[in-house]
Amino acid sequence: MIDRQEVFIKHGDPVFLKNGVKLEVSASIASRPSAILISAENGTIEIPSFTDSQINNKFELMPIFEVVYWNDIAIIVGLPSIVIVYEKKLLKIDLFRKATDDSGFYAIEWLEDDDRLFCIYEGGIISFNRHGEILWHIQKAWDDIFTSFENGDFILMEPDGKIIGIDSSNGFRKTKRN
Repeated sequence: MIDRQEVFIKHGDPVFLKNGVKLEVSASIASRPSAILISAENGTIEIPSFTDSQINNKFELMPIFEVVYWNDIAIIVGLPSIVIVYEKKLLKIDLFRKATDDSGFYAIEWLEDDDRLFCIYEGGIISFNRHGEILWHIQKAWDDIFTSFENGDFILMEPDGKIIGIDSSNGFRKTKRN
């Protein structure tokens, strides 16, 4: 089951996720509240410009982002990357996004199938196994729209109406259909 949590982080006030991961705004970059420091048992990752910021009810600028829980995995979703934390693993996955992209059009969908989790976003698709390891990560065109998951294939529609099938077992593109 996929469980989602929206997280706000205030400088100097760490947040602990359901699986014990500690998140905080790094003191070295406190003037840039969109930067985040993610700490787990096996290390720390500091990512500048990780997330959008939002004004809270005390008019403080605070980073806000989504955490997706699947099995015992915490998937921390940022603008340039996703961070996976599972069984002492800390893994940063760069997304197919550019600093010049309009983040207002960013969107992520999650789909689970058997022992796999898929992240479908505007620039690509990622497949994870139950241990938080990446099985494959492919780039897709921004304007290819995910329409369905049929018979183990991701069905995408191109702007001209052509249909693309992506094999969920390996990420390979299948023959286009009209």
